[in-house]
Amino acid sequence: MWEVPQEVWLTSGVGEGSTRLNSFDKALFNAGIGNLNLMKVTSILPARAKLVDLRQEGKQVDIPFGCLVPTVYTTIASDIPGQTIACGLVLAVPEDRNINGVIFEVSIVGDAQAAARILDGMAEEAAKLRNMQGFKIVKTISECTVEKGIASVVSAALLIPRSLQRKLDFEQSPG
Repeated sequence: MWEVPQEVWLTSGVGEGSTRLNSFDKALFNAGIGNLNLMKVTSILPARAKLVDLRQEGKQVDIPFGCLVPTVYTTIASDIPGQTIACGLVLAVPEDRNINGVIFEVSIVGDAQAAARILDGMAEEAAKLRNMQGFKIVKTISECTVEKGIASVVSAALLIPRSLQRKLDFEQSPG
């Protein structure tokens, strides 16, 4: 039986490689989640889930390599030198933490500001559909301008269940 996630970890990353898969792998690694098996799930933020922004807090994910982790993620790649790509996630977090929120994603040819505008609109529309009277918006966005080879960006929200939390130990990123 699947558990309701108790924490949601946000992260983003960029990578460049000789193939799309290699650049995606490097973006995942840059985001701190390159050694996990991400199971793509749809976009519901569990009620009362604690949000952790791994990049802002300077944390590394310490989950056993190969672990299956339910994740909402988005990615985009480009091989056009000078082209800017961006992707991101937005969370509409209800003020009433006893109800669920939503996590929506976008991937675009464009910059982080354009992605942020799209994400804000998505959160507003999703909150209206669910009659959320009050909510805050939380985002994670990655952006990259292609230099050479193939570039990828990724943004992810890992949905961490209680059973996995007991096995975890955050460590500070090397400085």
